[in-house]
Formats: sequence, C-alpha cells, structure tokens
Amino acid sequence: MHMHIEELHKIDRNRLTAIFFLAALLILGFFSDRNLADRYVNNTPVNSEYLQDSSGQGMIERDYTSVFAAKEFFVNLNGLMRRVTGQREMNEVVKLDNGYLATTMEDLDDWLLEERADKVSYAARVLDDMGVPFVYVATPETIAAEDSNIFGSGKLPAWAEDYGNINMDVFLQRLRENGTNVIDLRGDLHEEGIDPYSIMYRTDHHWTMEGGFYAYTKLAEWIRDKTGKEAQPASLNLDYYDRKNYRGRYLGSRGIRTGSWYAGTDDFELYLPKEDVLVTDVTHDVSGSFADLVLDLKPLELGMGPQTYLYDRVLEKSLGTFENPAAENDARIMILCDSMGEAVCPFLILGYRDVYYLDSYYPGGLTASLVEEWQPDAVILLQYPGLLKNDYSYDFTL
Repeated sequence: MHMHIEELHKIDRNRLTAIFFLAALLILGFFSDRNLADRYVNNTPVNSEYLQDSSGQGMIERDYTSVFAAKEFFVNLNGLMRRVTGQREMNEVVKLDNGYLATTMEDLDDWLLEERADKVSYAARVLDDMGVPFVYVATPETIAAEDSNIFGSGKLPAWAEDYGNINMDVFLQRLRENGTNVIDLRGDLHEEGIDPYSIMYRTDHHWTMEGGFYAYTKLAEWIRDKTGKEAQPASLNLDYYDRKNYRGRYLGSRGIRTGSWYAGTDDFELYLPKEDVLVTDVTHDVSGSFADLVLDLKPLELGMGPQTYLYDRVLEKSLGTFENPAAENDARIMILCDSMGEAVCPFLILGYRDVYYLDSYYPGGLTASLVEEWQPDAVILLQYPGLLKNDYSYDFTL
C-alpha cells in the first residue's frame, strides 16, 4: 500500500512537471509569436547578431529566433554555463586568453587579395591623375597578429586559427608594390609600444574613441604632408576634450551572441569638445552644435544597464557630410569607410572645414564626376580587415 502511494505521488509530480513545461512553452510561444507579428507588421528591428548566415536557417526561422521571448535570459544562461565549464566558443565567437571576444577570419587566396588591391590602386591612380592624393588605412582587428596561433601559440584556444592579419599583410604588400599610399595602424601601434587591445572593445569588433583619436592623429600627419594643410590644432590635443566614461554600459556585437554573463560588458568612453562647436550637416541642411548633429547622446542619458549597438547608436550620425566654419583651414576631406570610421569621423569634422563621407561597403559612389564637383584635397579609404572577404567592397566606378 505504501509503495502504491509513492508511485501515485511520483506520477503526480511527473504530470505537474509536464504541465508546467507545456505551460512555459505556450507562454513563450505566445509572446514570441506576438513579437514576430510585430516585426512583420510594424517593421520592428530585431537583433539577430548572434546568428550567422551559415546557420542554414531560413528568414522566418532566423527572425523567430531573434524575437524569441526571454531570448536574452537564455543566451545569458548559456553563456554562464559555458563560462563556468571553461568553454572557449559560443555561437561562432571565441574567447581569447585575455577575455576578449573575437570571430576568426579564414585564409583568403593571395590572388584574390592581390586582385582587390589592384582595384584600389587603380582608383588611387585615377585620383592621382586628377591631382587628389589617396591613402588606404588598415585598422587593427581584435586578434593581434602574434595571438593568431599561425606561427605558434597565441591567445586563441589551441584549436583556433585567425588569418585576418595575414590577409591584410598580403593586401598591403600588393598596394605598396603598386605605389599606393598606405597607413598601417597595426604597425604604428606596434612600433609605439601601444597594446592594440587597449583601444578595442572586449565584447565588440569596433575600436573605442581612443582608437579613433589615434587614427585621426595619423591621418592628420598624412594630410599635412600631402596637402600642406594643418588640422585644427586644438582637435589634436587630448586636453581639448571632455572624456566621459560610462562604466559597464556597452554590450558589443560579439557580447550579444554570448550574453553579458560570459565575458562581461564594456565601458563606453565618449570624447566631447569642451567648448561648443557649431557645425552644419550639409546632407540635411541644418546647423547646430557638434553634440547634437554629429553624435546621439540620448542612449547614454537613459541611465540604464548594458545596451547593445551603443557604438553605432551614439556615433553613426558622424557618417555624413559636414562643414565646420570654425576650422582655421579650407581643407576638404573625403573619406570612404565602414563602421570603424564612426570613431574617426567626429575628429575629422572637428579638424577640417569640410568632410564628405562615402560608404566603403559600396565604393561605387566614388565617381570622377563627384570628385570634380566636390574638389577634395584628399581621399581616405579606411576599412576593417574583415571587409577583405567582400567582393562588393572593391567595386570602384572611377
């Protein structure tokens, strides 16, 4: 009789567990379906950062995963368990020995890299014939060359290898052979003894504004040497800026894919000129303060916890065409860049009279007619090493 009662209790517990599980699925399914409907009806943006095209999922499956109710909690829980058990990979993101998150890059064929470099060099020669100096700027990637596991053990897990820096080396070598101007910020950082990780986010592939300022100083030197035009002197002085640090406020693109419990969050530091600078957004024909037109401070003013896409949300407005009447030069700078330029363009806008932005993902916008019309003093192409794998990032129409 006693055994029979225990068996009944066990069956009741199993039934309750099954009912609870089914109820949880129904609740999660209801809210997920509602989120997906909101996505398609109201075009609400979704976060699919941790999903890769190689996942084999269709569009609806990807979107459903992206809007799944309580997704952030489940990603965080997954990340926490991997952290506790010492796992170094999650959703195609690897953790370096120093805690930084990265995605490794494949080894690209030399002939492909050289072909793309030749396209850049051709554009540079056309511009040179028009009397406009051109430079290609190589930005650092998260994984430093010595940590790639290619020539010995680095900061990656033993099973992982990264070819991002090797790809860039082949590409830059071809550019130099072609006589194209190059600024290799990776080499500059190494020569000056600056830890490249110190200017990169731990949970993102972007660099900090400190990294953007460093790049700006190198660009200002090159522009001066090629055009004789000096950047606004104050813009090259760190004392000119009010540096505000928003601690633990940023979860980068790789952190989104692993959760904040896996590798933590990043501080977000913002550089603002201490004096009010009036600029003109030429694209939208509006004038106002630098802080209002070049930056978006609203996400930082919310006073909340870690936020995703903070780098883009705060800095993306700087990718535009601006005039700075306060600049004591008449320099006109044209820059083709990807999102790495978001940390550089604010300084260019403060340093020069006119800045014109073009998207380096689609460089076909750089045409001879545009150059003749706008008359730039210099053209800059600044790219993250990952763009080397994109055919469309080198389709110039000059």
